[in-house]
Amino acid sequence: MTHALSSVLIEAYQSGVNPHWSAHLAPQTLDESFKIQGEVARGLRAEVAGWKCGFQDNTDIAFGAPIFSVNQRISGGHWHLPSGAGVKVEVEIALRLGQDLPPRPHQPYRREEILAACASVFTGIELVESRFADVANVPFLARVADNFNQAGYVVSEGKM
Repeated sequence: MTHALSSVLIEAYQSGVNPHWSAHLAPQTLDESFKIQGEVARGLRAEVAGWKCGFQDNTDIAFGAPIFSVNQRISGGHWHLPSGAGVKVEVEIALRLGQDLPPRPHQPYRREEILAACASVFTGIELVESRFADVANVPFLARVADNFNQAGYVVSEGKM
């Protein structure tokens, strides 16, 4: 069964119309947010080009969100942004892994393990925009479900 939020997000991606937030759409758990991410990706037939990772503000709660290949550009790429779009820009340090780091529940990877798996380090520029018109009202778990407001990503050439 598809979550109601999945349907709303798919419609927002396809129409370009940002709906207003409604509390009945809220996921109750982080796992539910991740399930919604998957439903949206499948509904859009989106390929995942990479992942953004982070922590909830002032906590140690980690999250991940896919970056769809259709939203990724190589340095020099550009987007058409609608008039009045509330897009934020974040400059980031990004990693390209040379090998998979499979899930290890309850056993976080150590820094040394992550560095050993890195093939390159480069600059990334993320465009951040919610699918909701009133993002200030959208709770954390719903933002995670919305690919944590990921709208675009520019990657530079990188070397380690």
